[in-house]
Amino acid sequence: MRRQSKRVLHSLGLLAGAGVLLVAGRASANGFEIPENGTEVMGRGGAWTARADNPLAVGLNPAGLAGQPTAFVVNTNLTYQKQCFSRAGNYASGGNYGGSKFPTGDYEGKPFPTVCKQNGISDVGIVPQLAFNYAVSSKVSIGFAPLWTPSGTGKALWPDGVDRPLTTSDGTPAPPPQRFMLLAKNARIIMPTLGVGAEVLPGLRLGASFQAVMTFFESQVSSQGSQSALQDAAQGPTPAVRSTVKWNQLFTPAFVLGALASPSPEFDIGFMFRWSADIVKKGGEVTLNGPFYGDQGSPATRAVDTTVKFEEFRLPQPWEIRMGVRYHKLRAGVVPPAQGRRDFLKHDVFDVEIDFQYSHNSSFQQITVLFPTDPQCVGLGVNPRDGTALTKCASYVPPDASILKKWQDTLAIRVGGEYVAVPDKLGLRLGGFFQTRGQDPQYLNLDFHPGRMLGFFLGATLRAASFADVSIGYGHIFVETFDNTATGGSLRGLAGTRPDNPDPSDPSIAAPNNYRNACPGQSVPSYRTCTIVNTGKLETGYNMFSIGATFRL
Repeated sequence: MRRQSKRVLHSLGLLAGAGVLLVAGRASANGFEIPENGTEVMGRGGAWTARADNPLAVGLNPAGLAGQPTAFVVNTNLTYQKQCFSRAGNYASGGNYGGSKFPTGDYEGKPFPTVCKQNGISDVGIVPQLAFNYAVSSKVSIGFAPLWTPSGTGKALWPDGVDRPLTTSDGTPAPPPQRFMLLAKNARIIMPTLGVGAEVLPGLRLGASFQAVMTFFESQVSSQGSQSALQDAAQGPTPAVRSTVKWNQLFTPAFVLGALASPSPEFDIGFMFRWSADIVKKGGEVTLNGPFYGDQGSPATRAVDTTVKFEEFRLPQPWEIRMGVRYHKLRAGVVPPAQGRRDFLKHDVFDVEIDFQYSHNSSFQQITVLFPTDPQCVGLGVNPRDGTALTKCASYVPPDASILKKWQDTLAIRVGGEYVAVPDKLGLRLGGFFQTRGQDPQYLNLDFHPGRMLGFFLGATLRAASFADVSIGYGHIFVETFDNTATGGSLRGLAGTRPDNPDPSDPSIAAPNNYRNACPGQSVPSYRTCTIVNTGKLETGYNMFSIGATFRL
């Protein structure tokens, strides 16, 4: 009977692993992670550095691999993120809306509506983990996580004003106010991880892991295709251009170092350090579609695609360090193993851990996006005779389209623990964390929201068989609201023309500099909109669910 149940549980484990692999393409990352990968880890609020007692230690503290039995773990986090942006102010009057999908312009002068990212079932972030541990001996183990992804949400779809037009209070369609920051994104990162842990001295374990980071990036944003007239400076929708960037970078090196010291049988101290090279894509293409909001019934305003080359896309990767202190009470009358790690459900009464984390996020000052210094033309409209752009050079691609982030270093504290309600059968977990602010709200954007975070978690583990544990977890994370309405934001959208030309009538001034100044009295960087686009309020919250299983072989 036991052999049959073991076969059934192993089959379920293989099916779960296959399911995780099938959703690997949806593994998401937002670059500013939330606690935490792994069902057991999440249920403790991420306070796991000094425990590290299942194969996920290969990515969180590889020293914890040493002394573990041969096993594999399969987990999946489901992350529901609610995010809304309320842009301050009103739609400008006098904008260029003729020939667009918003032909009346009746929305002008009315307040910007609040917009939220799409939150259907298909938008739930799926963050899977699959990891193995092979015990070479009671002192040395090798870990491998073929599927290890950052904890976060990488997919977001915001209103685009075409398929789901916004409406003002009187029902008049209006272009979405967040379009200059984000229309859509789908950032996926998978980090296959190989590591080793060894007990080098009694009570002292060290470990190291290598990660081959694979990045799959896609993003859409709107820009002001032309800013050569005051009606364009008012951000009318007629000259809008949608840019779609999509690229893959299949190798970025990273490593994790770990240490785990046990000065007494009931007291552990853990350390972890992770470093990654910046994710850099050299060379690729961006598809520009304009006029994005054009009336598709007329050739002159029908959208056309233009493909241009970019030179570099760079995503900085901050390093981080953690330290954890753990106390776990040995159950009376239970004899722990002479070698290897203790089995928590079998040998302990409870444990409690506190972790401290420092993240060097100040290295993330901007997302670098560089194009050739010789500006590339952007076409608008469709020539009905050959389908090419009707206007070949309606606007130009900025040589530098980088996005300011100005992140700040962060500190976090995580507290969690577990109580064995039924020895060798059932454990119950609680945890929580607090993390400091990682960005000044004046630079708020919709791709990341690094505000102060406060989270609460709970979970449980059921020993379904002597070789199999099944775990569940839930957590809610509160994120500080970013509101820069009083002081104003600092981000401008991209524009396809320079605003600083002194004399547009001078034929000796070559394009794209031969446009008149549409931002009078303002000091505006080249190829940026006259108007600040991120003044307002950004609100975010998370609900997280997790399910997983560990199988000892």
